[in-house]
Amino acid sequence: MAGSPIINSMVLEPPDQEDKKNSWDLFPWKDFPGYTQSQRCASTSSWIWQFGYDIEKSDDDTKRRWVCKVCVDSRRPNPHSAASSGTQNAEIHLWNDHKVCDPSGRRKPPSKAKEKTPSRNIAEMMKLNTRDAREQQIANQIIGRFDRLDFQRLVVSWIINSNSSFRQSEDPYLRAAFEYLNPLVKTTEAHITHNTVRRRILQVYEENKAEIKRVLATAPGLLHIAFDGWRSNNRHALYGICCYFLNTLGQPGKLVLGLPELVDRHSGDNIATHVVEVLRSYGITHKVGYFTLDNASNNDTAMEEIGKALGFEGKTRRLRCFGHILNLAVKALLFGHNSEAFEDDIQGNETLDAKAHELWRRKGPVGKLHNLIFWIHRSDSLTNLLRSLQLTAYSESDDPVVRAKKPLDVIIDVVTRWLSTFYMIRRALLLKDFLEDLWYEQKSEWEGLVLRGKKSSSEVPLCLRDENKLEEKDWAIISLFNEVLQHFEHVLITLEGDGQQRKRMEGYIGAYGCPWDTLLGYEYLLGKMEVYKAAAHRYPDPEHFKVNINLCWKKLDKYYSRLDETPVYYAAIALHPAYRWGYFEDVWADRLDWIQTAKSLVEELYRSHYEPRIISRDRERGEPVTKKRRIYRNPFDEYREDSRQAPTLLQPPSSMTTLLQAEDAASSSTHAVGDEYSDWFRDVHKSDQNILDPISYWYERREEYPRLSQMALDVLSVLPMSADVERLFSTCGRMVRDDRARLDASTIGMTQTVRSWHCGGYIKSTEKLLEDVKVPGTDLLAEMSFAEARDATGGRITCTVPL
Repeated sequence: MAGSPIINSMVLEPPDQEDKKNSWDLFPWKDFPGYTQSQRCASTSSWIWQFGYDIEKSDDDTKRRWVCKVCVDSRRPNPHSAASSGTQNAEIHLWNDHKVCDPSGRRKPPSKAKEKTPSRNIAEMMKLNTRDAREQQIANQIIGRFDRLDFQRLVVSWIINSNSSFRQSEDPYLRAAFEYLNPLVKTTEAHITHNTVRRRILQVYEENKAEIKRVLATAPGLLHIAFDGWRSNNRHALYGICCYFLNTLGQPGKLVLGLPELVDRHSGDNIATHVVEVLRSYGITHKVGYFTLDNASNNDTAMEEIGKALGFEGKTRRLRCFGHILNLAVKALLFGHNSEAFEDDIQGNETLDAKAHELWRRKGPVGKLHNLIFWIHRSDSLTNLLRSLQLTAYSESDDPVVRAKKPLDVIIDVVTRWLSTFYMIRRALLLKDFLEDLWYEQKSEWEGLVLRGKKSSSEVPLCLRDENKLEEKDWAIISLFNEVLQHFEHVLITLEGDGQQRKRMEGYIGAYGCPWDTLLGYEYLLGKMEVYKAAAHRYPDPEHFKVNINLCWKKLDKYYSRLDETPVYYAAIALHPAYRWGYFEDVWADRLDWIQTAKSLVEELYRSHYEPRIISRDRERGEPVTKKRRIYRNPFDEYREDSRQAPTLLQPPSSMTTLLQAEDAASSSTHAVGDEYSDWFRDVHKSDQNILDPISYWYERREEYPRLSQMALDVLSVLPMSADVERLFSTCGRMVRDDRARLDASTIGMTQTVRSWHCGGYIKSTEKLLEDVKVPGTDLLAEMSFAEARDATGGRITCTVPL
């Protein structure tokens, strides 16, 4: 009340026992007729009783009230009272009227009373006169542009796609920004809570799953699958399941089917059970094609069980993730024999104690470099010293470009990821001079400390001991490994995509992650390893280098020899119009048996699965629209380009070609004239060598080769790597942060699944907030700015809200 004293809780002391006895003399009994002092024996332990009286109805001791002692002591008329069954009303009164709160600090002051809700009338808020036709139309357009549900969908979509916390929707600053942009957000109570976000995600999933089923059901070919396991920071074992397909327009598509939690042992049987359950939930078990998986042994069992459940031989439907094979090959190159055992010994050791230091040192120059980089990385003073050495050198340069350079930090490697080792090496070579200066400076400093007796020789860091110094010979070997690993990086970048044609940074249109590049990648890397092995005598430490190169070659060859397990790899090359069987005749010129095996596998796939299909066809020929663009981004690109075959009708037949053609003629004589398979391999055109997108090529020839085109589209849409599953797990990791440890597995899985659908364009974005909502008559908002409206209405418009 006006005039009431504001009592500061910091100085107001609770009354002592003597004050309590005397205070009843001041109690205004006239304001509480029929009440007496409370006679209950129970303790009134709440802090509010230190500032209040306890009274009860004389004829009903269950009706008790708390009366504010501060009001009584200040002689306030009609002192505040509240039912004693709860404390909230008393707490609110003490804080709002007297600024008194719990003296112990255990309970925070109650929130202030809510501000008066502003007018819910947008016209009144913006001071528009709705009796004026122009201003009435402005008000209607402002209101018509805003849709409460669409706004909420956009907020949920933003949270899903940015992996933001669900509670971000409750951030007061974000809400204030929304309200600033459009006051209708507040007046229509469009804000949502974290619980609403969770419910909306579930709603979006349930509402759109039918559409996803329709998309998959109408896909004209096989649906390919990739899955892998991942453990979240909050200890959920999730299996990401991704699907790849061609849509009705012949364009590659992809989406996440789910992330089921595997609570049982991670055996192949259990994995297969969860995967099949997800596939059945979409009704696509009859359309499942090929699986791209890593080399884990439980995946062998899983594919056997999936094959039994879906009616095919699991082994023939499995592709081994090329990225995992590259990882194994590079580890053999870097760490030699027993690289897996070395990884087990090192993994989890983040302290680099003497034992781990020695394990790394025994791996040669790369191991010694790791020890040096780890030593610098874990020390702030060494990191700052490295930066200082660079800045000093740059500042002394006469070149303005050099003076403008920023210092670089070292990159630490992770033993389980070969790319991190490659990046460590590449950065170390850039910093070689500075790393050597740092080593010598630290060596001199420690020697001085030991000489002065301030440190013992046993305290000298392991990296500063002479046997751990990187000599010029070591740097030469490191530089050589950098050169070799660049070839692996080129192949990896080419194969880790999703097979979709996009405009790349260099400005060309192309696709990464195409199955026909898998066999080319093997041949390219095996050829490079053979070149290095033959020239090993020219490199430093030739015996060690030659042994590791040979181990890498053997690892690649081991999986290269297993390509016969599925015909997809051979079919992807043979059915590419720019390669056909001519590629095999070039690279396998001395292995006729290999070529015949490949041809038998591919033809058997066609004869058994595609030729029996009954398809009406209308022979019309289209022309390929995708032309070759000679852009070499790396040596592997140049190898791929050089591997394209000139039309055989323009080449004189070699003895190998003559022999193979004779065998093909004998084989095809058993088939009817007009056989699609045989016809196409004879149907060679000058433009075939220029084809960049074989999927578009075959999509245009569905009428001419209905069965063979379906086979081609099926095998050409398989992905050689399960990189998308790894990317899915990276996204999950950004969602399941340390401050979101309470997220359950179903929420994680559903959110990431919906995110995939949204990113793939299968859930249409709401754009009504950005559209003009027309009303009959003139669009005043289009012809009149707010400033003009303010002038026209005599200054009544005072809120300039962007629409």
